[in-house]
Amino acid sequence: NAKHAVEIYNFLKSTGSTFLQFIPIVERKPDDEAARMGLKLALPPDLAADDTDNRVMPWTVQPEQYGQFLIDIFEEWVRRDVGTVFVQIFDVMLNAWMGMPPPLCVFAEKCGNALIIEYNGDLYSCDHFVYPEYNLGNIMEEPITELARQDKQLQFGSDKLDKLPKQCLSCDVRFACNGDCPKHRFAHTADGEPGLSWLCGAYKMFLHHIDPYMQTMAKLLREQRPCADIMDMIPPKS
Repeated sequence: NAKHAVEIYNFLKSTGSTFLQFIPIVERKPDDEAARMGLKLALPPDLAADDTDNRVMPWTVQPEQYGQFLIDIFEEWVRRDVGTVFVQIFDVMLNAWMGMPPPLCVFAEKCGNALIIEYNGDLYSCDHFVYPEYNLGNIMEEPITELARQDKQLQFGSDKLDKLPKQCLSCDVRFACNGDCPKHRFAHTADGEPGLSWLCGAYKMFLHHIDPYMQTMAKLLREQRPCADIMDMIPPKS
């Protein structure tokens, strides 16, 4: 799908969909521990591990592919559909350019608020972390508020920030990305530091590309004008 961004976008619009999100498929091959558990995919990465296995499944999207995918859709949206079609990642990024915290956990400075409950009442840290290590307890036995506020879960959320590599801490688009989802942070920086997102290159491509547009839309909002006015300011694609 990564090669057919505009085609997919236009198809979804043709079905009447006006609220869209595009989720990158990123999975690693199972390591020895995952294989012993009978899993076909790797467990979530240890953000501080130097030896994180970054062998991805063959259908994992490549960073450059995903970055271009987002850019292609944005170029279509910003010229035709601002104010009528709402793409989650575009809305989230506009929040960031307005100086507000990104409202989506993936791009928030800290996470830990998107817990998941299994059919039997078991509560887990996140829907990407439904593994024994991240089991917080059972809501049939303890109140969900107590389970969600325990130190283990607070630490889970803080690790998203506390274990950012130096490359992320000094990045010019950190305010919008914040290192991505911990599930994707199994790559290494140029200096060999662990904890870099597999999609780092994708988000840098995308965020640098949308910067002038986001600055313009943020300015429009501060002037109490609709973001859709940007469509009158941009020349059509050649």
